[in-house]
Amino acid sequence: MRYGDIQEPMPHRPLSIIDMFRNHS
Repeated sequence: MRYGDIQEPMPHRPLSIIDMFRNHS
């Protein structure tokens, strides 16, 4: 499961950045 897929009530900015890094990997 990816953090990006999980939609949390609060804005997950750091998670977004991590998702970008994971995408690059």
